[in-house]
Amino acid sequence: MTIYTHVGFSKGGVKKTTTVISLALRLAELDKKVLIIDLDGQCDAGRMLDVSDEDTKTCSAHLYMPDADVVPKRVTSWSWRGSKEGVGSIDVIPANQGKLADMARKSDFALINNFITNTHRIGDDYDFVLFDTPPSLDINQVAGLSAASNTILPLSCDFNSCGADKVKEYLKVIRLVKTQFNKDLKNPHVILTDVDMKGKLTQRYVAWAQDFFGSSKVDGFVEHSTVIPNSFDASQKKSVWFKPPSGNDRVKGNAFKLFVESIIERLV
Repeated sequence: MTIYTHVGFSKGGVKKTTTVISLALRLAELDKKVLIIDLDGQCDAGRMLDVSDEDTKTCSAHLYMPDADVVPKRVTSWSWRGSKEGVGSIDVIPANQGKLADMARKSDFALINNFITNTHRIGDDYDFVLFDTPPSLDINQVAGLSAASNTILPLSCDFNSCGADKVKEYLKVIRLVKTQFNKDLKNPHVILTDVDMKGKLTQRYVAWAQDFFGSSKVDGFVEHSTVIPNSFDASQKKSVWFKPPSGNDRVKGNAFKLFVESIIERLV
């Protein structure tokens, strides 16, 4: 059975796309067939995986149309290690900035129902479907939540942008989706990203998050490090834990892999 997972929050810079791609890479290494649907008009997921709507001639905005004919594109430019060559795979339905912006101005519930139907028809050929979503609370955010069984909520350790008020506002959207579109949507799995525990404010935030979210927070966090963004550099095209160049990078890369695996355990 396909596991549909939304990754999102109403704030940019919390590593949503990094989380999506890292999950996809690890799942592919675990011999899973993964589909990424990019719903963010910044188009970062497709760009980082070398897939654009120019390659596919279709994009994620077409999923809102009745009986959409959308064909995902296979990722071929990245490296990962599965148990058998060619078993695990990553496909992408890329974003188109203009077309998603057009969709964001609409609020027709029928469009969301179309999105759910099309996404599940296409996604049922995969083990996992991951939705990368925008930092805005528009139809593209709601559609991803409506089609998912899980949602991952990435947060940076900043009380101003990711504090209680912002989180509560976002949780209202999740409750709305559960009421109107998707009663089976689970409570969010909360992850803390880009954490530098040297700062007292960060330490306060981590303690607050543990108290506020309780068991919904995934144990641990993603440590602040240049290793992760460097691994996503266009010249490397490999997961952060795949053949790191130094011993320190190997330690940090392996720690990140274990954290990604702890997220996956929550999804299955």
